[in-house]
Amino acid sequence: MGLENPDPLLETLQDSIATLLKQLTALGVPCKGIALLDGEGHALLPFADAGTPLTEAIGQLFARVLAERQLSIARDGAAGFLLAYPLPGGEGKLAHVFMVWLEAVSEQNVAQLRLAMGWLHLPFLQGAAERGDDALYLLDMQANVFSQRKARAGAQEWVNRIAQLLRHDRDEASCSVAYFRMLDPGVAVPRWWVTSDTASAESGTAALHAATDVATRAALEFRELTLADAWAFPVIDEGEIVGVLVVSGAAPAPRALALVRASASVVGPLLGHWRLSEQGLGAHVWAATREGMRKLREPGFLTWKLGAVCVLASLGLVLLIPFDDHAVAKVVVEGHSQQVISAPFEGYWAEVKVRPGDPVKEGQLIARLDTRDLKVEQEKLRSERDQASGKLRQALSEGDSATVQQVSAQLRQSEAQLALVEAKLQRAEIRAPADGAILTGDWYDQIGSPVEAGKKLFEIAAGKGYRVVLQVPEEEIARVALSQTGEIRVTGLPQTRFAFRVNRVTAVAALDDHKNTFRVEARLDDANAPLRPGMQGVGKIVVARSNLLTIAMRPLAQWARMKLWAMWG
Repeated sequence: MGLENPDPLLETLQDSIATLLKQLTALGVPCKGIALLDGEGHALLPFADAGTPLTEAIGQLFARVLAERQLSIARDGAAGFLLAYPLPGGEGKLAHVFMVWLEAVSEQNVAQLRLAMGWLHLPFLQGAAERGDDALYLLDMQANVFSQRKARAGAQEWVNRIAQLLRHDRDEASCSVAYFRMLDPGVAVPRWWVTSDTASAESGTAALHAATDVATRAALEFRELTLADAWAFPVIDEGEIVGVLVVSGAAPAPRALALVRASASVVGPLLGHWRLSEQGLGAHVWAATREGMRKLREPGFLTWKLGAVCVLASLGLVLLIPFDDHAVAKVVVEGHSQQVISAPFEGYWAEVKVRPGDPVKEGQLIARLDTRDLKVEQEKLRSERDQASGKLRQALSEGDSATVQQVSAQLRQSEAQLALVEAKLQRAEIRAPADGAILTGDWYDQIGSPVEAGKKLFEIAAGKGYRVVLQVPEEEIARVALSQTGEIRVTGLPQTRFAFRVNRVTAVAALDDHKNTFRVEARLDDANAPLRPGMQGVGKIVVARSNLLTIAMRPLAQWARMKLWAMWG
């Protein structure tokens, strides 16, 4: 039976269809023709004389078979009948529909046809068995390859299994299989890696040179090669040739060829990734560098070229352009000068008129201590003074020198004590020593509480203008010097920067948050800046100009220098 445009399935079914026709003839079943449709209704083998009525009957019958999935019979639009037999595929899908065009149908004909069509299942069953065997073989091969500990050992196992398959397929005693890996992606320079024939692996042998030439040609032409004495298959991964499989001798038979191609498509790329994963960090960096340089040299790869331009521009920004190098420190704003008011004597609060933050004028009464006990003592001392003065006048009139001396001493003592009490009374009224603002001393709600003599009561920021106190970390203080400039931002005015100039660097350290800091004082350029004493923020002192890389790496370099010195001196 000749077929036009032969399909692989039709070639497989030719023998079964021929056997079916012979059986129908032998059984005396009148058959006008046969047809074969695929699962979508397309005719792979049409009827020879199919008119319009027959075509419509074929469509209706196909729809019924598609729904019922069983043997169906329908009229052909005239006196004959159509019998359709479904051929199921995998996963419950309809693979093909076989149709027989009969002149007449009887129950005996249908039974005979059902029995005869069983021959059509045989090629499918045989093909399914072969495909199952092939899948098991491929799985077993891959399991053995990837159970190896090294990529080279896995590649060796792979070519050995391929050689074993081909020897069995060709019925030959020996068959050499070699696998070549690529030195660089995109460069057609294959290098021998493993072979199934130990003798062929010896350097300089004719077999190795021949296989290398075939592998190079396959890589250059980027295609499978079938030569008289060799067959080569390039392994492709992400559009790049990663290896070439070379088999000596003629090309494998179709079934073995399909198995080799399938295994190469899976095992080859994975072997390449496996081998790369075994390389060290230096090899990965070197390979990535070469790959990047290749993309920059070759045409195309515009994204890589644009990225390289951006990297170079960034390096120029980091290494060539100088920027201000800053010493960063915490900041506290203080008045230009500060004065402390201490308790003049031990007593109790009688009145407090100000609180921290209030402005004051020179001489302004800001607080008063309780003077009731002092006034009682003042009256007592005045009385004692007056009595001593009267006794002194009497002793003088009587000329009693001894009494005069005694009374004079008592009078001087009373006057001294009275003067001390009167001085305390005058100092009981606490007044501002200068114009300014109260910084500390919140006694407003402590009326009647005791006050210790000499205790700091108030701190006043006196004078106009402010000074900036920066708490510079220990590791930065060596770079800070007089007259350096900088800027601060305070928490209350984060949107405004205030410029300053360093006018004092102290050599006294203080502990701040478990770190040593040094006090650095600076004067604001703007004497009328809207700041208040006590404000805090962050300040930056311009200590030098350098590139960004040096600025960023300085803390790490200082830490490393100290660690190295501590370990090795």
